[in-house]
Amino acid sequence: MKVLYAITAHGFGHATRACAIAGLLQRHSPHIDITFSTAVPADAMQRFATSCAIQKLDLRQQDYEPGLIQRSCFELDAAQTRSRYRQLSGQLEQRVASEASFLEARGFDAVLSDVAAIPVAAAAELGLPAAVIGNFSWDWILEPLFAERPELMGYLGVMREQYRSAAMYFRLPFHALQHPFERIQEAPLIGRRSRLSRKDTLSRLGIGDDQRPLVLVAVGGWQAADIGGICVAGCGDYRFLVVGDLPIDTPEAELIPVPFDLGPGISFEDLVAAADVGIVKPGYGTCAEFVVNACRMVGITRNDNREAPVLAEATGRYIPYHPLSLEDFLGGNWQPSLERILSSQAPAFPRQEGELERFAHSIIESIRN
Repeated sequence: MKVLYAITAHGFGHATRACAIAGLLQRHSPHIDITFSTAVPADAMQRFATSCAIQKLDLRQQDYEPGLIQRSCFELDAAQTRSRYRQLSGQLEQRVASEASFLEARGFDAVLSDVAAIPVAAAAELGLPAAVIGNFSWDWILEPLFAERPELMGYLGVMREQYRSAAMYFRLPFHALQHPFERIQEAPLIGRRSRLSRKDTLSRLGIGDDQRPLVLVAVGGWQAADIGGICVAGCGDYRFLVVGDLPIDTPEAELIPVPFDLGPGISFEDLVAAADVGIVKPGYGTCAEFVVNACRMVGITRNDNREAPVLAEATGRYIPYHPLSLEDFLGGNWQPSLERILSSQAPAFPRQEGELERFAHSIIESIRN
């Protein structure tokens, strides 16, 4: 079976879980041929594929929708988001036709989507089965931004019709209650589990171990220069493992910077498993990997994202979770949250081999002609 796996490029959580699911499908059905189609950069996709034991990455660079346009890693640009979708609405018919032509020319048998609507509509035009795998659909995320704008609400109506043509919606945990799909099946939690011990991870990073709590700080890209630096108050009893080039200063604590690209043999989930607690911007991929690796989480609040409170509430059912306001994060007032959350222990997440095997079987059956 030749399958196109279309992936939304907004953030990396869609791509990491898609790679995890693709690896699961290939272990279940070794002869399945999966092509990833996304605007996520090729180097990032290769890292995710490698961490999920995908032997060969077949990648097509293709964008499907704007997602949410960000002014910075914390700030949504609502005006630009609406503008980009107005442009897309005028191109939609041509975009669907182009995608259908690609599917037909390459001889694809089915489509999986996380959670782009255009490839689902293209599959429907050709009579190919398509399944959507996700915890939300874009119409639900965008609805508050498009309210009282008839032309954009009309576009959401078209998007919902595109989604409705899917053979199945596999709904992941941490999900929105509303969705447009006609057929739905609950899916297990998908998150990459570390294969390394804490000692091995720290050794590969060239970091010694000691008794001080290790705090992982990861918030995605940093694009707004006017925010300025962050000076963390106190916290002399902590060590901070900071992912990316964040303008953070910890005068009383040890700061250990690591790059986004950690190099071969180590991935983000290994950092999560090695840490005692994380200060992070919650997204599905981050939340899932904190849960499956049993790491406590301090989540930076995101008031302009409809998914954020859903993720926060759901994550707190599995592991110790404490919200940290954006003002306190930017002001370096981290210590109270860290002290509070470290008094709780994160429970081990159970192995899911049987459940994941059944999930892979269900996906294959849903897209089999």
